[in-house]
Amino acid sequence: MIATLNNSNTAFPSAAKAVHTTEKVSSRFYEKLEQLLWIEHQMASFLVKAKKMADGLILKSAINQLVQISQNRSEQLTNAFAKISAKPNMVKCDAFETLTQDFDACTDTSDTAIRNAAIVFELQNITEFKIENYSELCELAEEFNAPQVTKLAEQMLQGEICTDASLMDLSIDYLGNEDIDVSEFIEEDEF
Repeated sequence: MIATLNNSNTAFPSAAKAVHTTEKVSSRFYEKLEQLLWIEHQMASFLVKAKKMADGLILKSAINQLVQISQNRSEQLTNAFAKISAKPNMVKCDAFETLTQDFDACTDTSDTAIRNAAIVFELQNITEFKIENYSELCELAEEFNAPQVTKLAEQMLQGEICTDASLMDLSIDYLGNEDIDVSEFIEEDEF
């Protein structure tokens, strides 16, 4: 009987599974938090580059607002680490890096109208990517039982949804121009 009690994997398989699941959720939670912190840090420098490429006061103003939002998100994510008594750490997100490389390819044109439309289009792609990631953080924070982080993640998710709506309005301004052929920067599989 003592041997059975000491081997928690056989005597209490559901308890061992629960511990493994908790560790997995914990690991995914921290990794997502660390990735989002890295993304928001990268976003600020990425947006400076986008602003230099943009033409037009409205688009540049929108990008300035996005810089402020990213800086605020970065601070909020740093505070989220404090709420769970953890040291802020950043982990590179390869998917985000790929999105920024797509941006470079799509905006490599001398036609100002096409470049502006491509900037807005790619900013929408990045925002949708961030929505997915903040949504996942909400779920993981809830599973991790971190209500303060859950609330913060939900606020950031709602902010990204509002950003997406604003970019949609902006895209109507740029993509609604009949003189712009957007097919050269939209991949065929996105239709």
